[in-house]
Amino acid sequence: MVRGALIAFLAMALAAAPARVSAEEPPPRAPSVATSTPVDETATSLQAIEDGLARRTRIATVRLIEAWIGAHPGDADVARATTWEGHLQLQIPDVPAARRAYGRAIAMGGIWSFRAYAALGDLEILERRYAAAIAAYEGASASPENTWATYGQEAIVTARVAQREAWSAVGAAGALSLQTILGGFAAWRRRGWAALWPLPWEIKVYLPFAIVMSLAATSILPTKRATIRMVCWGGLAVISGYAVYFRAASPRPWERVAGAVLAILSAAALVYAALVANGLFGTIGAGGEGE
Repeated sequence: MVRGALIAFLAMALAAAPARVSAEEPPPRAPSVATSTPVDETATSLQAIEDGLARRTRIATVRLIEAWIGAHPGDADVARATTWEGHLQLQIPDVPAARRAYGRAIAMGGIWSFRAYAALGDLEILERRYAAAIAAYEGASASPENTWATYGQEAIVTARVAQREAWSAVGAAGALSLQTILGGFAAWRRRGWAALWPLPWEIKVYLPFAIVMSLAATSILPTKRATIRMVCWGGLAVISGYAVYFRAASPRPWERVAGAVLAILSAAALVYAALVANGLFGTIGAGGEGE
């Protein structure tokens, strides 16, 4: 029946939760504009701006860089300053502004354009825009500097692997959704609404667990919280499809065994899709936080 699937989902959802919530550290907060140090108007050179970085907020430093670029449009360090601005915008964080800064640095050409390509690729990976990331890394791989050329080439491989994982996760989620819909529809065709209500015992057992786990995940890191909730509520959907179908179909023993095996595979597919969707696939057992 679906008892094996229910046990599998309960075990996987518990395994996805961190052992000690108190050990989690909250993500870094963006600098507060209200408490920012006033812009140092005496920082008229790029070196002076760099030297005073520790005494200012990122927002104040970005304003200084933009003012410096506006006053020195033909300076040889404009591309470097623009790339640095992109890095700072990411730390604020302001992703669209960072993307624009990297784009301006790339348009200027020269050595720093290749470094901006690499930074843009990293940004696109974080945003899960894999095609854009691959294009940016291809630009970085053309750098005359061996370090950045190698970085771009290796990053292309990594980005393509991540892209394939993402498509696999989408396929797994789509297959699970279709399977659940077909199971529910087949049960309804056999017994009508009696197949759906009252709720099968499997759903009654699993639903409180899903609710408790979702509430317990509130205090942990966002990606882990989202992963746990996807496993919990996705598991409820899959179990519901199996439960109503088997109650309506009265399957033979071999069909029950086949259904239990398929349910376990469905549980594994759901966990895989949730991990990939939240950027945690590959961090299990490696000490990664996925943040």
